[in-house]
Amino acid sequence: MEKQYSINYSMLNVMKFAAALLVICVHCGTMLGHPLANFFIQNILCRLAVPFFFISGAYFIRKKTIDQPNYFKQKLFSMGKNYLLWSFLFIPIGLDWLHQNLQISQAMYPFALLFGLGYIGTYYHLWYIPALMLSLVLVDHLLKRLSYKAVFLIAGLFYLFGSFETYYELITVSAFRQFFDQFIQLFFTTRNGLFYGLIFTTVGFYIFDHQHELFLKRELFKRWLFPVGLFLILEGLFAFQLNRLDCNFLIILVPFSFLLFLTGATSRYHFSFPTDKLRRCSQYYYFIHPIVIIILYEIGNGFHLPVLRSGPFSFLLAWLFTHFLSCCLIQIKRTPIRKRVWIGSFFFAFLWTEILGAFIYLKGHAITPVQFEIIPCILMASLVFFVSLLSKRKRSVSMF
Repeated sequence: MEKQYSINYSMLNVMKFAAALLVICVHCGTMLGHPLANFFIQNILCRLAVPFFFISGAYFIRKKTIDQPNYFKQKLFSMGKNYLLWSFLFIPIGLDWLHQNLQISQAMYPFALLFGLGYIGTYYHLWYIPALMLSLVLVDHLLKRLSYKAVFLIAGLFYLFGSFETYYELITVSAFRQFFDQFIQLFFTTRNGLFYGLIFTTVGFYIFDHQHELFLKRELFKRWLFPVGLFLILEGLFAFQLNRLDCNFLIILVPFSFLLFLTGATSRYHFSFPTDKLRRCSQYYYFIHPIVIIILYEIGNGFHLPVLRSGPFSFLLAWLFTHFLSCCLIQIKRTPIRKRVWIGSFFFAFLWTEILGAFIYLKGHAITPVQFEIIPCILMASLVFFVSLLSKRKRSVSMF
C-alpha cells in the first residue's frame, strides 16, 4: 500500500530538465517561420515550464518544512542570498537594457535598479525568484488563517486579473481598461508572485498536503491529462487571434499544470540512469542561459548571421553552451577555489574579453551595430570557464 504513495523523483528531475530547455527556447527568439507554429511552440508548449517550476518548488519546500520547521525561513534566506548575488552580476547587463529600452535620466538608474531588484529582477529572467519568494510567504500565511477553498478563490481571482495581459482585447469596460493601462505603465507586467505565482504555489502546497488521496486517483488524473491538454491548445489558438500585451497567462495552464505534476510524480516509469545531474544542471540553466543568448545574438547580429539570432540552430547552440557553463559552475561549487586561482581567472577572462570584444566591434560593428551588453556577458562566461579550468588544472597537479 505504501508504494502507491511513493514519488517518482527521477521523472520529476527529467521534467525539470525539460522545463529548463523550454525556458531557453522561449528566450531564443523565433523558432519557426510560420507565425502559428511558432506561437504554438513558444506561447503554448514553452509556457508549461514556469508553472511547473512554481508547483515543484512549492511542493518540495512544503515537504521539507513539515520535517524541519525552520527549513522555510532557511530556504527563503538562501534564495534571497542567491538572488542578490546573481542580481549583482547582471547589473551591467541590466543597465545597458535600461539605456536601450527606457527613456529615463541616468540619475534615475539606481531607483530603476532597486525597483527591478524587488519586482522583476535586474534582468528579465530573474523575476521568477522574488515572485516565488513572495508567493511562498503569502500562501504560507493565508493557509494559517483560511481553508484551501478560500486560498484558491483568492489566488484564482488574482490570476484572472493578471490574465488580462493575455486577454487585453476582451476588456470592454473603458474605466477598467484605463485602470489596467495605468497598472501596466507603472509595473510593466502582471507576471509576478501575486497575480501569477500565487495560484501555482497554492497548487504545489495542496498536492503535498493531500498527496495520499490524490495519488490514489492517479489513473483518473492521467486520463484527464490529454483532454485538458487539448483545451489548453484550443485556448492558445484563441489567444493567438487576440490583441495581446503578452501571453504569459492561459487559464487552462492551472488545471493542466496540476495534472502534469501529478502524472510525473506518480509515474511508474523509472530511468536507468541517475537523474540528479539533470536536476542540478536545470538549476544553473536558469541563471546562465541569458548570457549565452546575448552572446550568440550579438555575434549573429554583428556578423549578419541570422542562424545565431533565432531558430532551432540558435536554440541548440544556446543549450550546448549553457550546459557547458553550467557544468563548469557545478565543478566550481564543488571545488575549494584559492585566491590566486580567482585572480588568475579574472586576468585571463579580462584579457580574452578585450580580444574577443575588440574583434567583434571592429569586424562586426562595421556591418550592424553591436550592443555593449555583450561585453559583460563575455566577461562573465569567460570567468566561469577560466575558474573551472584553472581549478581543475590545480587539482590535477596536486593529485600528481
